Amino acid sequence: MSAFIRAASLYASDARSDLQEAHVATQLAAFALTAGDAEVALDIVNRNLPAVARAEKADLLSTLMLIKAEALELQGRAAEAKEVRTDSLGWARYGFGSEREVRARAAEIAALSPRSRQERRF
Repeated sequence: MSAFIRAASLYASDARSDLQEAHVATQLAAFALTAGDAEVALDIVNRNLPAVARAEKADLLSTLMLIKAEALELQGRAAEAKEVRTDSLGWARYGFGSEREVRARAAEIAALSPRSRQERRF
């Protein structure tokens, strides 16, 4: 994880590397989500969404949005999570192509959440 933090710091120092920074941020947000730290995951995602949206990087945008939805779920904000998840689907279809790929990506991200891991135990 320290390599990702260092990379994020390097990319943050150059305004021309917004998308590279967002790619690293995706990994850091995923780490935070896996650790159950929804607040940190949301902060990371929200800081990077504008640059990714401006660049219209559909795959990255949908991935960040799906992480955001899972973090919102962890915070008990189910209605907001559903809205973000729904909004992410159009970007995901554009970015990943097939419906199968979209479902696979959504499942991968959902599996990161401690909430999902707890649900699978029962």
